[in-house]
Amino acid sequence: MRYERSLPPILTFEMVNDYIFQGDGLNKAGTIHNRMSIIRQLALFMNLANPGNYVFPKERIIRIQKDDFTPYVFSHEEIKKLDAGFQCLRKQKLSPCKNLVFQMLFRMLYCTGLRLSEALNLKLEDIDLDYGLLHIRKPKNNHDRQVPMSLSLWEEMKQYYSAMQFHDGHTLFLFPTAKGVNYKPGSIGKMFKQVYEACGIRTEKGSLPRIHDLRHTFCTHALEQMIEQGTDVYCALPYLCEYVGHRDISSTNAYLRLLPEKFSSISAQLEAYCPALIPEVMYD
Repeated sequence: MRYERSLPPILTFEMVNDYIFQGDGLNKAGTIHNRMSIIRQLALFMNLANPGNYVFPKERIIRIQKDDFTPYVFSHEEIKKLDAGFQCLRKQKLSPCKNLVFQMLFRMLYCTGLRLSEALNLKLEDIDLDYGLLHIRKPKNNHDRQVPMSLSLWEEMKQYYSAMQFHDGHTLFLFPTAKGVNYKPGSIGKMFKQVYEACGIRTEKGSLPRIHDLRHTFCTHALEQMIEQGTDVYCALPYLCEYVGHRDISSTNAYLRLLPEKFSSISAQLEAYCPALIPEVMYD
């Protein structure tokens, strides 16, 4: 028996406006902005298969006042300089493993693109040394995931385990303080800024980079590497999206705009082929 494949109903002007302005006018500007953006992208996507859906005009999307912010992407040379800077941290009498913790944390953040909170919350039970996997639990978007480590990071992790002597049961956390609890983001930020300062690394505006910029750098460098190796961008983006735990591919698409100049044609080609896949997004 053959079944006719039915298409979803057409989005009308009334349906779109009812969705955007639901809530009796009690919604915040950010909520309305998100609804406008989402329903616009949905209509563009639906029109690929069944033209006729009402597309909310881009120029009517309300503007949210935000800082003119562009993530800082470290160069490969700056990453090498920072790695050397963290390796120079000295052992402290009151916290003898602090230098090891920060050295490994830096490499973890750059080599995996984890959010700082995800890294600091890692427990020893979340690390699979047999298969080189990190189990990320209860992250920002509540979507647990497994993150494979590169072979070099995997080997570094084994050496770190040995140096930290985790077998004695003094802590549950991968990155512990001298008291065995996990570090707080504030204390991590202070140490990272000290290393940035010592390495002479600042943004174009003269400020010190943020720890979260290592996540942006990982995404940009990973995307750059995959494209250089011949990976189709349509395959690279979904893989990277899942790896770093983005809510959807729109957040990952933003990194196309941070690639070096030699890749500038890729984003243009993707948008020309299918503009619905390059929405207006913020960074996650």
